Amino acid sequence: MEKFPPDIELDEFLLTAIKPHHASAMFELRTNEAAMKFINKAKPVSIDEVMAMIRGMQQEFHMNRTKAWGIIHKPDGRLIGTIGYYRMLPEHFRGEIGYMLHPDFWGKGIMRKLIDVVIKHGFEEMGLHSIEARINPANDNSRKILERSGFVREGYFKESFFFDGQFLDTEIFGLLKKTKDGN
Repeated sequence: MEKFPPDIELDEFLLTAIKPHHASAMFELRTNEAAMKFINKAKPVSIDEVMAMIRGMQQEFHMNRTKAWGIIHKPDGRLIGTIGYYRMLPEHFRGEIGYMLHPDFWGKGIMRKLIDVVIKHGFEEMGLHSIEARINPANDNSRKILERSGFVREGYFKESFFFDGQFLDTEIFGLLKKTKDGN
């Protein structure tokens, strides 16, 4: 059994397991107003809270419920985001992809490139048949990334999510593994 998700090496980026030494960079990312605008989760208030989140992700990996990576910008060694499968249903060969990127790196096509790598890993290495993505409908950039990667909108749920004292809508996208005959 793997202790952590395997590293995925790219030219300028390394996808690697999120470990305790990433806690301060994760804290910076998860408390950044712009980065968290559409995440709809409470921002951590301490490094200890982030450490607990990292331990939780490691436990979820060992239970085959998540497979997430930190995005390391190789030129400076900085953790600039996260990407992975955060809700996996192995019995259904399905996983929900999620991602976030530090605003300093927005608009450069990075996430578009990385999501395709993680999709390929999901289908070819993890044996997924379908991948789901749930977004805040106001997040136009995330929708564009998903659509460019072949996802199709499968649903829109009104006021399906309660966060920060309000009910929010959820837009759901899906991507099926293509078979050898292209279907």
